[in-house]
Amino acid sequence: GSVTNLASRLCSDAEPWQILVTERVFSAAGPLAVAEDAGVRVLRGFSRNVHAYDIKGIDNARIGS
Repeated sequence: GSVTNLASRLCSDAEPWQILVTERVFSAAGPLAVAEDAGVRVLRGFSRNVHAYDIKGIDNARIGS
């Protein structure tokens, strides 16, 4: 479906070793995810532009034990 297509397009748009996610996925990760704004992407097959984030890692200080 469209979610799989979106994930595929973001993977194709990413540089080697880069993880791009949508704003929705980044928001769902909450404060655990450390990311940089990767800007707005124009992805083939989507009528709207997609705001992407480049995941850099996990904030270990926020992980509960």
